[in-house]
Amino acid sequence: MPRIYGPNDATAIEDFVEPESYIRAVNEELKRSHGKEFQVKIPEICGPNTSKLLEEWCKSKGISSPSKRAIAYRLVESRYDYPLVRSDAVQQLRELYKSIKYALGFDLS
Repeated sequence: MPRIYGPNDATAIEDFVEPESYIRAVNEELKRSHGKEFQVKIPEICGPNTSKLLEEWCKSKGISSPSKRAIAYRLVESRYDYPLVRSDAVQQLRELYKSIKYALGFDLS
């Protein structure tokens, strides 16, 4: 079964999203909620469990974190304009998908 945990930290679903696409969605939500002055950059929340790093960044700025649902909506809304899945995570996601199908008893042939 593929690993869903990194070497030191838990991996969140956001960690499989292309960083530039994720940041774009987050910044749209930050702008909607808090104005243009709060915009995050990739290095500020890059690492395992991106959503937790985003929460910490928002807390350090004294603002509320955008909801995961709102970020996900933005990602889905722009899925044809920007890549959704990190290129280095595609194989891991395929293996995870196969493992889930197997665990649920679906035929893999």
